[in-house]
Amino acid sequence: MADELPDLARRWSRAIERGRGIRIEAADLDLLTGIGVNELIQTASAETLKERAKWRADQRNAGSTSAENTGSTGTSGPTVVYDPPSSRSSGTTENEGALALLAHAQEISRPPRRR
Repeated sequence: MADELPDLARRWSRAIERGRGIRIEAADLDLLTGIGVNELIQTASAETLKERAKWRADQRNAGSTSAENTGSTGTSGPTVVYDPPSSRSSGTTENEGALALLAHAQEISRPPRRR
């Protein structure tokens, strides 16, 4: 692992600089898992799912509010649809390498573009 991790880091950095992808072999995946990348990905994914669920619940609750007149004049323009945040909560910090790994994992999980 001592020699493999610097090699993976070098390939990773080079791919980021060139805007290219890298092939993650089984040994690379073991290294990444060993340094906690899987936990970072799973945590970020769980946070995203929580935010989406909260947004959907808020949307449902907004439609079921009482029709009681509160005296508010409201607005004359259309209501803007809320777009749930796609980033993690503020105040958290992460390792740059871990963020790069997360970005790569998200990139390779997208379906291929049609040409």
